[in-house]
Amino acid sequence: TRNSKGGPGATAFGSTSAVGGGVSEANAAGWRAQWPLRPSLDGLRALAVIAVVCFHFAPGLAPGGFIGVDVFFVLSGYLISGMLVVEKRVTGKVDLASFWWRRACRLIPAVLLLVTVCSIAVWATNTGSQRGLFHSLGALTWSTNLIELQFGGTRPWLWNSRTVLDHLWSLANEEQFYLLWPPILVFLLGRVQSTRGRLAGVGLLSALSIWVMATIPHGEAYFRPDARAFEPLSGAALALGGWRVPQSARTAVAAAGFGALVAFTLWGDPRADWMYPAGFVLSSVMVVVVLMAVLDPPPGAGAVLSSRALQYVGKRSYGIYLWHIPVLRIVSERRLGFGGVALLAIQLLLVWCIAAGSYRFLEQPLRRGVLPNGSRLRAQHLLLGYVATLLSLLLFIGPVRSDLRGQWNLLTQPPTAGPSEVKVLVLGDLLGGAVAAELESAEGVAVWDGTAPSCWYVEAVELSTVTAPVPVDPICSRWKQRWRDAISRFKPDRILLATGFWDQFPMSAGGRPLDLVARQTKYAEFWNDALELVYDSDAAVTVLQIEDWRPLIKADQQTDEALTQITPLFNTQ
Repeated sequence: TRNSKGGPGATAFGSTSAVGGGVSEANAAGWRAQWPLRPSLDGLRALAVIAVVCFHFAPGLAPGGFIGVDVFFVLSGYLISGMLVVEKRVTGKVDLASFWWRRACRLIPAVLLLVTVCSIAVWATNTGSQRGLFHSLGALTWSTNLIELQFGGTRPWLWNSRTVLDHLWSLANEEQFYLLWPPILVFLLGRVQSTRGRLAGVGLLSALSIWVMATIPHGEAYFRPDARAFEPLSGAALALGGWRVPQSARTAVAAAGFGALVAFTLWGDPRADWMYPAGFVLSSVMVVVVLMAVLDPPPGAGAVLSSRALQYVGKRSYGIYLWHIPVLRIVSERRLGFGGVALLAIQLLLVWCIAAGSYRFLEQPLRRGVLPNGSRLRAQHLLLGYVATLLSLLLFIGPVRSDLRGQWNLLTQPPTAGPSEVKVLVLGDLLGGAVAAELESAEGVAVWDGTAPSCWYVEAVELSTVTAPVPVDPICSRWKQRWRDAISRFKPDRILLATGFWDQFPMSAGGRPLDLVARQTKYAEFWNDALELVYDSDAAVTVLQIEDWRPLIKADQQTDEALTQITPLFNTQ
């Protein structure tokens, strides 16, 4: 039997089949009686995806629209846990293989289409990147969040950050939850007889997840599945506990819960310290409160959530979420030549058309396990879809090669010089960066800061401060490639070489300290190479050396730790 309008087989992004194979009509009727269809949940999905779309299309209007993802997380935990609980109650067992197959039929085909179309689109618009390739692979393996954690901030990604699939990190989080949570829930249902005991298990896992979020950097906490697990687990707790708001209080509770979520949407900030974990915990609690109130909604909320418009959007929320970022970035102002309301209308219309088509011609038939020709969907069909999609990723070969070649170049773009301005390229270390910062405010010059503040240029040596060795940045050894590329792109009138900050630190080679003569020899080798490189250009070259760089550093950029480490060096060398 199938349930196409929501209910126990639903996920945060829409419904699936309500019952797996082998369930009798009598059991199916019992299933429906125990968990009736709730159109209010489609309405809640609609509001969540609208918040996310506003967050990306109009961040000034909804800076906290990311909270829609939290709604999906909690809703997913509630729905899949409830589905498994009811399946256990009706059939006496839980068929996990059937559950995972239904998830595959529901989610994979739409993602295969998305990745294939996006691969062709970024190839046609010359906007591919290594990051885009990795995100495509992450979409196919439900690991975008883990890939972002592992490779975010690496040089190829910093050099070329273009991608249209980074938003799939949240789907990866959900799928990882779908993979790990059901076996745990089956264990709880089979081995723990009391509801209180099961809730205690969920509470323990949630507490560990909250602890993880509180103890790791915010950037990691936002993506890590263990740090976000308490959100779907809060929905699972609601499914296990079966809590409801008394009828007399539902209107007030629903209003309070929705009011809190609206406040998050209008004033939230995913970068704020208070969000980790307090803000995300609070938002999860508010979503649970709203769910408790709208499962049997009061008349006013029920009428709004069950309206035809919200029902329409809610049922297509999966497609809307999948396609809104690719449309936003591919159909861009830079590409079309105009922006404003007209561009926004075109983008939203495209998202609506694609999501509606995906829902009607792809998601609806395949979620029922039926191909367009009427035959049954089988695993080999999905495998063929994967093969075809993987072949489309060959279109990323050129962009990936380009990213690997350019990853060590300057990440900033050269400034546009006025007709009478002198183009000045500053190269060097932290000293050069300080000089470039001063020159940028001068009149008559266009300054491009090509320095690498963390690098020293004397090769094959190690440096140490007063307290510890200085770590080596991988970009340092690529300085020749970086300088040549900067000169080629900017074509400066004057090159200013300013280095000397790191040269004041004790040097060693192979663990042996270098004396003054050895230091000068290595320093001369660097300058021979550096001057030979810059003299090949048509620019005038100035070499700047400053005995004491400290007065150049602005007061708000100085730190006590840095000055404590460095000041003694000026007194001894």
